Amino acid sequence: MLALRLAIATVLASAAASAQPAVIGSGYAPPFPIKVAPGQLVTIFAAGVDAAVPSRVAAPSLPLPYSLAGISVTIDELSDPPLLKEAVPILAVGKTGDVIAVTVQIPFGLRTASFISPLVPPPATLTIYANGVASVTIVIAPTSDQVHIATTCDANLTTSVTGAPCRPVIAHADGSLVTPDTPAHAGEFLVLYAFGLGATSPGMAAGDAAKTAQPAAITPSLSSEAAIAILPSERRSFAPAFAGLAVGFSGLYQINFFAPAPPAPFAPGDCNTFNSPNGNVALTVRASSSDTASLCVVP
Repeated sequence: MLALRLAIATVLASAAASAQPAVIGSGYAPPFPIKVAPGQLVTIFAAGVDAAVPSRVAAPSLPLPYSLAGISVTIDELSDPPLLKEAVPILAVGKTGDVIAVTVQIPFGLRTASFISPLVPPPATLTIYANGVASVTIVIAPTSDQVHIATTCDANLTTSVTGAPCRPVIAHADGSLVTPDTPAHAGEFLVLYAFGLGATSPGMAAGDAAKTAQPAAITPSLSSEAAIAILPSERRSFAPAFAGLAVGFSGLYQINFFAPAPPAPFAPGDCNTFNSPNGNVALTVRASSSDTASLCVVP
C-alpha cells in the first residue's frame, strides 16, 4: 500500500502561515486542484484542523474503515445527478505540529467524464471531518488515471533505508527487488508495482482487498530507453503482459512485463551512476498520465 509524504520542512513552513484550516499539499498529486483517479490512494495534508490525532495511526486490517482517530472524509460529485457525501475509506491519519495527514482511497466509482465539457474535469470536492464536524473542503479534479510507480520511499508500502536511494518497486519472479546488485536479464519476467491506474473491469469497492487480479479498465503502454541521456538510445514501446490490481492489497496495482534489452554497448557501470542510481533502462508507464523509473538490465 502507499501514499507519498511531502517534505516535512515544506509542510511545517506552510502550516505556520495558515491559522485557518487549509489544504497545503497532497501526496504525489500536485495541487491545485488535486488530481485524483478512481481507486487512487492519496494523502491530503491540511493545516489548522482541530483534532486530537496521534503522530500516526493506520487501519489495522482490510477492508479500510470510514473513520479513523476521529477523522472521516466524504466526496461530493457535482455531476448530473449529483452524488453527495459519499464516504471515503481511510488508510491512515497522522499529525505533525499543526499539520494533519489523511491517506484515503478514492472510490472506484468516481465519475471522470464531465457533463460540462470533455475538456473539463467533473466538478467535485473532498471534505475532511474532525469528530463529525466539517473542517476543510477542497476542490478535486477527477481524472481517469494518475500513474505513480511505487518506490521504497512511499509511506505504508515499505520501510525506507537511511542513506539509500528511493528505488522503484520492480521485482523478479521470486519477489526480490531489481537493483544494480541484483539486475534483471533481458527477456526476464518482471513485476512493477504502481498506484493510480484507475478503474478496473470488473469493478470493486474501494477499501476492499483485491481477491483476484482484476485488470485495469484501460491498459497502460510501456516504453523503454537509455536512462542516461548521453548514451545512444532508441525508444521502444511494448505492451505489458498484465496490468491490474495486486491480490490482497487495496489500491495497489501490478504491471507484469518482460525486461527490455539494455542500451548497447552494455557497460555494467551504467547501472549505478550519479545520473541514474537505479539502472541503465528508463521505463515509462503511460496512460493519460505517466511516470518513469529506471531499472538495471543486463544482456
